[in-house]
Amino acid sequence: MTNPMVFGSGSSWPQWTNDGRYIAVTDGDQFYERILVVASDGSHFYDLSHKIGPPTEVSNDRGISVSPKDGKIAFAQYRNKHIYLIPNTAYRRDFEIAVVDLDGENFRKLTKSRGADIEPSWSPDGERIAFLSERSDPRSLHVMNADGSEVTHMGGRFRMVGVKPSWSPDGSRIAFTSIESIGDEDWPQHEWGVAIANADGSGVTRLEATVVISDPNRHVNMGSPTWSSDGTKIAYATNEGRQPGTLYTINSDGSGLAERHVINAINLITDDAPDWSPDGTKILMGRVIVDLTDGKITGLARNSINASADAYTSWSPDGTQIAVYSRGSYKLPYVATASPDSWEFIPLLAYDEETQRLVPAHPHGVTTTQ
Repeated sequence: MTNPMVFGSGSSWPQWTNDGRYIAVTDGDQFYERILVVASDGSHFYDLSHKIGPPTEVSNDRGISVSPKDGKIAFAQYRNKHIYLIPNTAYRRDFEIAVVDLDGENFRKLTKSRGADIEPSWSPDGERIAFLSERSDPRSLHVMNADGSEVTHMGGRFRMVGVKPSWSPDGSRIAFTSIESIGDEDWPQHEWGVAIANADGSGVTRLEATVVISDPNRHVNMGSPTWSSDGTKIAYATNEGRQPGTLYTINSDGSGLAERHVINAINLITDDAPDWSPDGTKILMGRVIVDLTDGKITGLARNSINASADAYTSWSPDGTQIAVYSRGSYKLPYVATASPDSWEFIPLLAYDEETQRLVPAHPHGVTTTQ
Protein backbone atom coordinates (compact mmCIF):
# COMPACT_ATOMS: atom_id res chain seq x y z
CA MET A 1 0.00 0.00 0.00
CA THR A 2 1.92 3.01 -1.24
CA ASN A 3 0.99 6.66 -0.94
CA PRO A 4 -2.73 6.10 -0.25
CA MET A 5 -5.10 8.98 0.42
CA VAL A 6 -8.60 8.71 1.81
CA PHE A 7 -11.96 9.64 0.35
CA GLY A 8 -15.00 9.98 2.59
CA SER A 9 -15.19 12.54 5.34
CA GLY A 10 -16.58 11.65 8.70
CA SER A 11 -15.30 9.69 11.58
CA SER A 12 -16.53 6.14 11.73
CA TRP A 13 -17.28 6.67 8.07
CA PRO A 14 -15.46 4.13 5.91
CA GLN A 15 -12.58 5.77 4.09
CA TRP A 16 -11.21 4.72 0.72
CA THR A 17 -7.60 4.85 -0.44
CA ASN A 18 -7.10 6.87 -3.62
CA ASP A 19 -6.74 3.77 -5.80
CA GLY A 20 -9.99 2.34 -4.42
CA ARG A 21 -8.21 -0.79 -3.19
CA TYR A 22 -8.61 -0.39 0.58
CA ILE A 23 -11.23 0.78 3.07
CA ALA A 24 -10.41 1.85 6.63
CA VAL A 25 -12.92 1.90 9.51
CA THR A 26 -12.97 1.88 13.30
CA ASP A 27 -15.03 -0.63 15.24
CA GLY A 28 -15.62 -1.25 18.92
CA ASP A 29 -17.73 0.03 21.78
CA GLN A 30 -17.99 3.25 23.76
CA PHE A 31 -14.64 2.60 25.43
CA TYR A 32 -12.31 0.92 22.97
CA GLU A 33 -12.05 1.15 19.21
CA ARG A 34 -10.06 -0.97 16.77
CA ILE A 35 -8.70 0.35 13.50
CA LEU A 36 -9.47 -2.08 10.68
CA VAL A 37 -8.30 -1.92 7.07
CA VAL A 38 -9.86 -4.22 4.47
CA ALA A 39 -9.23 -4.56 0.74
CA SER A 40 -12.26 -3.46 -1.27
CA ASP A 41 -12.23 -6.87 -2.97
CA GLY A 42 -12.00 -8.62 0.41
CA SER A 43 -8.58 -10.14 -0.29
CA HIS A 44 -6.63 -8.51 2.57
CA PHE A 45 -7.50 -7.61 6.16
CA TYR A 46 -5.44 -5.66 8.71
CA ASP A 47 -6.34 -5.39 12.40
CA LEU A 48 -4.09 -2.63 13.72
CA SER A 49 -5.07 -3.04 17.39
CA HIS A 50 -2.65 -5.95 17.80
CA LYS A 51 0.23 -3.58 17.11
CA ILE A 52 -0.85 -0.31 18.70
CA GLY A 53 -3.29 -1.39 21.40
CA PRO A 54 -6.99 -0.49 21.43
CA PRO A 55 -7.41 3.03 20.01
CA THR A 56 -10.34 4.91 21.46
CA GLU A 57 -12.23 8.17 21.32
CA VAL A 58 -14.73 10.02 23.45
CA SER A 59 -17.44 8.46 21.32
CA ASN A 60 -17.34 5.40 19.13
CA ASP A 61 -18.62 7.57 16.27
CA ARG A 62 -15.36 9.45 15.81
CA GLY A 63 -12.31 7.73 14.53
CA ILE A 64 -9.64 8.16 11.92
CA SER A 65 -8.17 10.40 9.26
CA VAL A 66 -5.68 9.19 6.66
CA SER A 67 -2.91 11.32 5.23
CA PRO A 68 -3.07 11.97 1.49
CA LYS A 69 0.73 12.22 1.48
CA ASP A 70 2.02 9.00 3.02
CA GLY A 71 -1.02 7.00 4.17
CA LYS A 72 -0.54 7.48 7.90
CA ILE A 73 -3.70 7.13 9.96
CA ALA A 74 -4.25 9.85 12.56
CA PHE A 75 -6.53 9.00 15.49
CA ALA A 76 -7.26 9.89 19.11
CA GLN A 77 -6.03 7.35 21.66
CA TYR A 78 -6.87 7.02 25.35
CA ARG A 79 -3.56 7.78 27.07
CA ASN A 80 -4.13 6.41 30.59
CA LYS A 81 -6.80 5.76 33.18
CA HIS A 82 -6.45 9.16 34.80
CA ILE A 83 -9.70 11.11 34.78
CA TYR A 84 -9.67 14.81 35.55
CA LEU A 85 -11.94 17.81 35.43
CA ILE A 86 -11.43 20.20 32.53
CA PRO A 87 -12.74 23.73 33.21
CA ASN A 88 -16.37 24.22 32.19
CA THR A 89 -16.74 20.64 30.92
CA ALA A 90 -17.75 17.29 32.32
CA TYR A 91 -15.22 14.71 33.45
CA ARG A 92 -13.34 13.38 30.45
CA ARG A 93 -10.68 10.83 29.72
CA ASP A 94 -7.27 11.89 28.49
CA PHE A 95 -6.92 11.49 24.73
CA GLU A 96 -3.93 12.28 22.55
CA ILE A 97 -3.44 12.37 18.79
CA ALA A 98 -1.35 9.51 17.39
CA VAL A 99 -0.41 8.30 13.91
CA VAL A 100 0.31 4.86 12.43
CA ASP A 101 0.82 3.37 8.96
CA LEU A 102 -2.09 1.57 7.31
CA ASP A 103 -0.41 -1.77 8.02
CA GLY A 104 0.08 -0.95 11.72
CA GLU A 105 3.77 -0.05 11.52
CA ASN A 106 5.50 3.14 12.77
CA PHE A 107 3.08 4.00 15.58
CA ARG A 108 3.82 7.39 17.16
CA LYS A 109 2.01 9.75 19.53
CA LEU A 110 2.03 13.40 18.48
CA THR A 111 0.43 15.26 21.40
CA LYS A 112 0.71 15.20 25.17
CA SER A 113 -1.41 17.78 26.94
CA ARG A 114 -3.63 18.14 29.97
CA GLY A 115 -6.85 18.10 28.03
CA ALA A 116 -8.36 15.85 25.42
CA ASP A 117 -7.02 16.17 21.86
CA ILE A 118 -9.52 14.54 19.47
CA GLU A 119 -11.03 14.63 15.97
CA PRO A 120 -7.81 14.79 13.86
CA SER A 121 -8.14 15.81 10.22
CA TRP A 122 -5.26 15.81 7.71
CA SER A 123 -4.69 18.77 5.39
CA PRO A 124 -4.94 18.05 1.64
CA ASP A 125 -1.13 18.09 1.27
CA GLY A 126 -0.60 15.83 4.30
CA GLU A 127 1.67 18.37 5.98
CA ARG A 128 -0.64 19.45 8.83
CA ILE A 129 -3.33 18.07 11.13
CA ALA A 130 -6.33 20.04 12.43
CA PHE A 131 -7.92 18.82 15.65
CA LEU A 132 -10.21 19.75 18.53
CA SER A 133 -8.41 20.37 21.81
CA GLU A 134 -9.57 20.97 25.36
CA ARG A 135 -6.15 22.25 26.43
CA SER A 136 -7.72 25.71 26.09
CA ASP A 137 -10.99 27.19 27.29
CA PRO A 138 -13.28 27.00 25.42
CA ARG A 139 -12.42 23.82 23.55
CA SER A 140 -11.39 24.96 20.13
CA LEU A 141 -9.66 24.31 16.83
CA HIS A 142 -5.91 23.71 16.77
CA VAL A 143 -3.50 22.91 13.94
CA MET A 144 -0.09 21.25 14.11
CA ASN A 145 2.53 19.96 11.71
CA ALA A 146 2.40 16.31 10.70
CA ASP A 147 5.19 15.50 13.17
CA GLY A 148 3.34 17.15 16.09
CA SER A 149 5.40 20.34 16.12
CA GLU A 150 4.22 23.95 16.06
CA VAL A 151 0.76 23.56 17.58
CA THR A 152 -1.33 26.65 16.75
CA HIS A 153 -4.48 27.70 18.59
CA MET A 154 -6.82 29.08 15.95
CA GLY A 155 -8.52 31.42 18.44
CA GLY A 156 -11.92 33.02 18.01
CA ARG A 157 -14.86 33.21 20.40
CA PHE A 158 -16.61 30.14 19.02
CA ARG A 159 -16.45 26.89 20.96
CA MET A 160 -15.86 23.95 18.67
CA VAL A 161 -18.35 21.06 18.75
CA GLY A 162 -16.96 17.52 18.95
CA VAL A 163 -17.19 16.71 15.25
CA LYS A 164 -14.35 16.55 12.77
CA PRO A 165 -13.07 19.77 11.14
CA SER A 166 -12.87 19.91 7.34
CA TRP A 167 -10.08 21.40 5.20
CA SER A 168 -10.86 23.31 2.02
CA PRO A 169 -9.51 21.56 -1.10
CA ASP A 170 -6.66 24.07 -1.45
CA GLY A 171 -5.72 23.79 2.25
CA SER A 172 -6.16 27.51 2.94
CA ARG A 173 -9.24 27.31 5.19
CA ILE A 174 -10.80 24.97 7.74
CA ALA A 175 -14.54 24.64 8.36
CA PHE A 176 -15.90 23.38 11.67
CA THR A 177 -19.13 23.24 13.65
CA SER A 178 -19.30 25.89 16.35
CA ILE A 179 -21.56 26.57 19.28
CA GLU A 180 -22.02 29.76 21.29
CA SER A 181 -23.97 30.09 24.52
CA ILE A 182 -26.61 32.81 24.70
CA GLY A 183 -29.52 33.35 27.03
CA ASP A 184 -29.20 32.80 30.77
CA GLU A 185 -29.53 30.13 33.47
CA ASP A 186 -33.31 30.39 33.45
CA TRP A 187 -33.55 29.94 29.67
CA PRO A 188 -30.29 28.55 28.25
CA GLN A 189 -29.88 28.88 24.51
CA HIS A 190 -27.13 27.92 22.09
CA GLU A 191 -26.32 29.13 18.62
CA TRP A 192 -25.04 26.40 16.31
CA GLY A 193 -23.31 27.36 13.10
CA VAL A 194 -20.57 26.65 10.58
CA ALA A 195 -17.39 28.61 11.25
CA ILE A 196 -14.35 28.98 9.01
CA ALA A 197 -10.78 29.62 10.11
CA ASN A 198 -7.87 30.59 7.91
CA ALA A 199 -5.30 27.80 8.04
CA ASP A 200 -2.59 30.27 9.06
CA GLY A 201 -4.59 31.19 12.16
CA SER A 202 -5.28 34.74 11.02
CA GLY A 203 -9.00 34.76 11.76
CA VAL A 204 -12.20 32.88 12.51
CA THR A 205 -15.57 33.88 11.07
CA ARG A 206 -19.02 32.31 11.20
CA LEU A 207 -21.34 31.87 8.24
CA GLU A 208 -24.35 33.65 9.73
CA ALA A 209 -26.79 32.05 7.28
CA THR A 210 -26.02 28.68 8.90
CA VAL A 211 -26.93 29.69 12.46
CA VAL A 212 -29.71 27.78 14.21
CA ILE A 213 -30.79 28.24 17.84
CA SER A 214 -31.29 25.42 20.31
CA ASP A 215 -33.25 25.95 23.51
CA PRO A 216 -35.14 23.80 26.08
CA ASN A 217 -38.11 23.57 23.70
CA ARG A 218 -36.10 22.97 20.55
CA HIS A 219 -33.16 20.59 20.76
CA VAL A 220 -30.99 20.99 17.66
CA ASN A 221 -27.79 19.23 16.66
CA MET A 222 -25.47 20.03 13.76
CA GLY A 223 -22.95 17.69 12.15
CA SER A 224 -19.59 18.17 10.43
CA PRO A 225 -19.42 20.56 7.47
CA THR A 226 -17.72 19.36 4.29
CA TRP A 227 -16.43 21.18 1.19
CA SER A 228 -17.31 20.55 -2.42
CA SER A 229 -14.35 19.49 -4.57
CA ASP A 230 -14.07 22.95 -6.13
CA GLY A 231 -14.21 24.71 -2.74
CA THR A 232 -17.19 26.90 -3.65
CA LYS A 233 -19.80 25.12 -1.51
CA ILE A 234 -20.10 23.71 2.00
CA ALA A 235 -22.62 21.06 3.03
CA TYR A 236 -23.83 20.38 6.58
CA ALA A 237 -26.77 18.68 8.26
CA THR A 238 -29.00 19.39 11.23
CA ASN A 239 -31.37 17.24 13.22
CA GLU A 240 -34.10 18.59 15.50
CA GLY A 241 -35.58 16.19 18.01
CA ARG A 242 -37.83 13.66 16.27
CA GLN A 243 -38.13 15.75 13.10
CA PRO A 244 -36.72 14.59 9.75
CA GLY A 245 -33.06 15.46 9.25
CA THR A 246 -32.15 18.37 7.00
CA LEU A 247 -29.21 18.76 4.63
CA TYR A 248 -28.01 22.24 3.66
CA THR A 249 -25.59 23.55 1.06
CA ILE A 250 -24.25 27.11 1.13
CA ASN A 251 -21.65 29.19 -0.67
CA SER A 252 -18.35 28.86 1.17
CA ASP A 253 -17.89 32.64 1.22
CA GLY A 254 -21.11 32.92 3.23
CA SER A 255 -23.06 34.73 0.50
CA GLY A 256 -26.63 33.83 -0.27
CA LEU A 257 -29.01 31.63 1.68
CA ALA A 258 -28.49 28.00 2.59
CA GLU A 259 -30.24 25.61 0.19
CA ARG A 260 -32.39 23.18 2.16
CA HIS A 261 -33.03 19.48 1.50
CA VAL A 262 -35.35 17.72 3.96
CA ILE A 263 -34.35 14.10 4.42
CA ASN A 264 -37.24 11.89 5.50
CA ALA A 265 -35.22 9.98 8.07
CA ILE A 266 -35.99 10.67 11.70
CA ASN A 267 -33.04 8.55 12.81
CA LEU A 268 -30.55 10.48 10.67
CA ILE A 269 -27.22 10.16 12.46
CA THR A 270 -26.71 13.43 14.30
CA ASP A 271 -23.08 13.93 13.33
CA ASP A 272 -23.50 12.74 9.74
CA ALA A 273 -20.84 14.34 7.55
CA PRO A 274 -22.20 14.96 4.05
CA ASP A 275 -20.01 13.16 1.51
CA TRP A 276 -19.89 14.84 -1.90
CA SER A 277 -19.76 12.57 -4.94
CA PRO A 278 -16.53 12.94 -6.95
CA ASP A 279 -18.38 14.86 -9.69
CA GLY A 280 -20.05 17.18 -7.15
CA THR A 281 -23.60 16.42 -8.30
CA LYS A 282 -24.74 14.28 -5.37
CA ILE A 283 -24.33 14.16 -1.59
CA LEU A 284 -24.35 10.95 0.40
CA MET A 285 -25.80 11.12 3.92
CA GLY A 286 -25.83 7.78 5.71
CA ARG A 287 -28.47 5.76 3.87
CA VAL A 288 -29.59 8.65 1.66
CA ILE A 289 -28.34 10.11 -1.64
CA VAL A 290 -29.41 13.66 -2.53
CA ASP A 291 -29.15 14.58 -6.21
CA LEU A 292 -28.31 18.30 -6.30
CA THR A 293 -29.28 18.64 -9.95
CA ASP A 294 -32.94 17.81 -9.49
CA GLY A 295 -33.39 17.51 -5.70
CA LYS A 296 -34.32 13.83 -5.94
CA ILE A 297 -33.65 11.81 -2.78
CA THR A 298 -33.08 8.08 -2.90
CA GLY A 299 -32.33 5.73 -0.03
CA LEU A 300 -31.06 2.34 1.00
CA ALA A 301 -33.68 -0.35 0.54
CA ARG A 302 -35.40 -1.22 3.80
CA ASN A 303 -35.12 -4.95 3.07
CA SER A 304 -31.33 -4.79 2.92
CA ILE A 305 -29.19 -6.29 5.66
CA ASN A 306 -29.43 -4.41 8.95
CA ALA A 307 -31.58 -1.77 7.29
CA SER A 308 -32.69 -0.33 10.63
CA ALA A 309 -29.20 0.07 12.09
CA ASP A 310 -27.00 3.15 11.78
CA ALA A 311 -25.16 3.26 8.46
CA TYR A 312 -21.97 5.20 7.81
CA THR A 313 -21.24 5.51 4.12
CA SER A 314 -18.78 7.09 1.66
CA TRP A 315 -18.22 7.29 -2.07
CA SER A 316 -15.40 5.41 -3.78
CA PRO A 317 -12.89 7.68 -5.58
CA ASP A 318 -14.46 6.94 -8.97
CA GLY A 319 -18.04 7.24 -7.71
CA THR A 320 -19.04 3.75 -8.83
CA GLN A 321 -19.32 2.24 -5.35
CA ILE A 322 -20.37 3.13 -1.83
CA ALA A 323 -18.66 1.73 1.24
CA VAL A 324 -21.16 0.89 3.99
CA TYR A 325 -20.29 0.45 7.64
CA SER A 326 -23.33 -0.48 9.74
CA ARG A 327 -23.36 -0.54 13.51
CA GLY A 328 -26.06 -0.23 16.10
CA SER A 329 -27.01 -1.26 19.62
CA TYR A 330 -29.38 -3.98 18.47
CA LYS A 331 -27.94 -4.90 15.09
CA LEU A 332 -24.83 -6.86 14.20
CA PRO A 333 -22.20 -4.67 12.52
CA TYR A 334 -20.81 -5.27 9.07
CA VAL A 335 -18.71 -3.61 6.36
CA ALA A 336 -19.71 -3.91 2.70
CA THR A 337 -19.59 -2.20 -0.65
CA ALA A 338 -22.77 -1.33 -2.53
CA SER A 339 -23.85 0.01 -5.88
CA PRO A 340 -25.20 3.59 -5.65
CA ASP A 341 -27.89 2.65 -8.17
CA SER A 342 -29.16 -0.66 -6.80
CA TRP A 343 -27.63 -0.73 -3.31
CA GLU A 344 -26.64 -4.33 -4.03
CA PHE A 345 -24.34 -5.41 -1.20
CA ILE A 346 -21.00 -7.24 -1.33
CA PRO A 347 -20.07 -8.06 2.31
CA LEU A 348 -16.42 -7.57 3.28
CA LEU A 349 -16.44 -7.84 7.09
CA ALA A 350 -19.04 -9.60 9.23
CA TYR A 351 -19.64 -9.91 12.96
CA ASP A 352 -18.24 -13.04 14.59
CA GLU A 353 -20.32 -13.90 17.66
CA GLU A 354 -17.59 -16.02 19.23
CA THR A 355 -14.95 -13.27 19.27
CA GLN A 356 -17.52 -10.43 19.16
CA ARG A 357 -15.47 -8.72 16.48
CA LEU A 358 -15.59 -7.92 12.80
CA VAL A 359 -13.74 -10.51 10.73
CA PRO A 360 -13.50 -11.22 6.99
CA ALA A 361 -16.94 -12.17 5.65
CA HIS A 362 -15.40 -14.75 3.34
CA PRO A 363 -12.22 -15.85 5.17
CA HIS A 364 -11.12 -18.42 2.59
CA GLY A 365 -8.16 -17.00 0.66
CA VAL A 366 -8.00 -13.77 2.70
CA THR A 367 -4.56 -12.59 3.83
CA THR A 368 -4.95 -11.42 7.45
CA THR A 369 -2.34 -9.30 9.24
CA GLN A 370 -2.61 -8.74 13.00
